[in-house]
Amino acid sequence: MSISPPSATPLTYSVVSNSSELAAQTRAFASQTFKAVASEYLAFRREYYHEANPSLATLPSAHAEIRKSELALLIESVLRLTPQVVKSIPLVGGFLKHLQRVADMHSIAEEERTALHNLTIGFLHGIQGGIQPWYMEWLLTSAHNLSGISNLDYYLEFPFDGLLYHDPTSLAAFDAAARSGNTRALQGEIERLAARLTEALRNPVGVQPRLAFTGPDSDHRRFTFDLKTAAALGLLAYLIAVEVRVLTRPQHVETPRSAQAPLPAQLRTQVVDD
Repeated sequence: MSISPPSATPLTYSVVSNSSELAAQTRAFASQTFKAVASEYLAFRREYYHEANPSLATLPSAHAEIRKSELALLIESVLRLTPQVVKSIPLVGGFLKHLQRVADMHSIAEEERTALHNLTIGFLHGIQGGIQPWYMEWLLTSAHNLSGISNLDYYLEFPFDGLLYHDPTSLAAFDAAARSGNTRALQGEIERLAARLTEALRNPVGVQPRLAFTGPDSDHRRFTFDLKTAAALGLLAYLIAVEVRVLTRPQHVETPRSAQAPLPAQLRTQVVDD
């Protein structure tokens, strides 16, 4: 199987020291890995692009389908059922935006499909005929760039970039492997990425929420995010129920009458009749 190379990417980090030998030394390993990931990618094309006979030599056809998890469908139902009078409550606005973000996180549309397609095609070309030094340098550059992301909401917008993220320890090891030309360690980087790509290709909707919390303190950030989600769903469910009770309550209400005792005779000439 053959694929066309991507456009050149400018590099900002160290080159692989054994670049002239890397592809030749890893040809057998890369061939097996290429076949395994290519198979998963073509299955992804059949499932998420609805192509009967996808090919590595062709681009996937764009389409408007949005694949959603059960949670995304639930949230969209809640948002749809929320009356406008509830949506207009100032406190509710932030929760509505949060829930829409959760629904988006648990859905895959054209933008996410394209991101995963591009990453996989780049990977396949980067190991075709052996691990290519330029691809290792691109991976290292991307990992360094991602390590400098200060806005941790970045991965909510670009979840599949999380496949390329390295924590500080593993990034230092990657740097050392590139500088020393450690073929086995660089091969391990490709194995790691192949496993992550395979998981994403098989279940992109399920993988996205985890990737959205890539980076430092990810477990705590996800815990806090999930708490806010539960609180938002609970609040909206309560407000919807209250609004439904108000709307279904009998609308005819008798006009109340004053409970004052009749005025004493001594005051009748001193007051104004209603």
